Amino acid sequence: MKNKILTLVCASLLAGCGNDAIEGTFTVQSSVMGMKIDAGQAVLESDSIVINGDKYAVDEWEQQDGMVTARSEDGEAIIHARVLDGGDRLEMTEGGLLNVTLIRTK
Repeated sequence: MKNKILTLVCASLLAGCGNDAIEGTFTVQSSVMGMKIDAGQAVLESDSIVINGDKYAVDEWEQQDGMVTARSEDGEAIIHARVLDGGDRLEMTEGGLLNVTLIRTK
């Protein structure tokens, strides 16, 4: 009986490993020098990201040190963002002037 429970616990823990994807529908907000602009919608899935109708294939997701990165097949970062509020908000900063925040809606 103990072995059966231990096996189930290990299987459930391993089932969550290796998938660092953050999935859902997000509102995109841009902020430039303090001015906020609604910039549309993003849909994040394990194999793709769709931002305002433009689709990007995701080969790999990785999470480390409070950051999430979605990479294309050639290793290029599609999204690199700080994970906030348990994944309900993702913040990206581009060169200090432009901030892009994804806020989960679904």
